[in-house]
Amino acid sequence: MTSELRTNKVVPGSGTTVTLGDSGDTISIPAGVTVSGLAASATTDTTNASNITSGTLPIARLPDSYAWHAGVKAAAGSGYQTLSDAVTTRVQFDIEIYDPNSGYDPTTNHRYTVPTGGDGTYFVGSTVDVYCSSYMYYAYIYLYKNGSIVTYNRFSRENSATGPVYYIPMNVNAVVPMTAGDYFHIYVNVSGNGTDYVLGSNSSSFGEGNFYGFRI
Repeated sequence: MTSELRTNKVVPGSGTTVTLGDSGDTISIPAGVTVSGLAASATTDTTNASNITSGTLPIARLPDSYAWHAGVKAAAGSGYQTLSDAVTTRVQFDIEIYDPNSGYDPTTNHRYTVPTGGDGTYFVGSTVDVYCSSYMYYAYIYLYKNGSIVTYNRFSRENSATGPVYYIPMNVNAVVPMTAGDYFHIYVNVSGNGTDYVLGSNSSSFGEGNFYGFRI
């Protein structure tokens, strides 16, 4: 049996498939050998990644810098945002906690706009604490994309419920495809037998509510 085969090219005698070895065999590629033109569907257990100099291999992309996190401080550091009863109102997330690509606007529109190059699918979420000075009838939280509702969550006090409800933590999230220029808002609608609020924080560095997202 020949222990070494020297040739410049191996081609199939018929068909289009060349088989190296039999089931159970091990084919070793020594260190320093370069494998050129490995296709995306090819696999090997013994080749170091540094030895693959051409071709394409699939990879998993981790969350990147197209992300944001904002909180509620509320106007003039009052610690809350006053709501009109039973009116759908944009939540003023006015603390910019994390925003490496400057996509979030904490002062005017309180929204995240996907920057150029940020096309993709995003996980978006929000937690908001709503409060009524007397008792609450219901509360809704909405995720908007480009001015339209994507999804929502709600609390409703049933007639059979016992005792007043003053405070409810609300949350909403979704996975949404986005392109550059698309934008997200969070809205709430609260109704109660008193004055309604979104609670915030008196701190300038963190908020009680959260509005966040990242490309996946």
